Amino acid sequence: MDDSPAPFIVFKPTKPERYQLALDLVGLVHDILEHAGSRYRIKDRLDRNATAIAMQLANADDEPTTIRWRAYRRVLALVIECGTLLDIMTRQGLPPIAEITRTRETLAKLHDLLTPLALRGN
Repeated sequence: MDDSPAPFIVFKPTKPERYQLALDLVGLVHDILEHAGSRYRIKDRLDRNATAIAMQLANADDEPTTIRWRAYRRVLALVIECGTLLDIMTRQGLPPIAEITRTRETLAKLHDLLTPLALRGN
């Protein structure tokens, strides 16, 4: 029998699809920002929101149910905000690149996955 203490940090072997989509979103946003000519504040906000989506989804599943609903609502608001920021950047002359379409599709999938989870507590 092993007398060593239990590990303090336990990593889950698999994460839900919504977390994987959030990681995809972070990569797509990075690619878009490499080509963007928009103002720094808009690019920074898009980058921060995409990162926050992944971070909050990584933590949400470990929270109690009532807190999890609130976390999903916050993430859903960030998903909508990312879509709006993409609209603004496109209006400001973001060059048409394939990542924009893939990013919008990823945001739509996240929205569809998160909406039932965010509204479950109502």
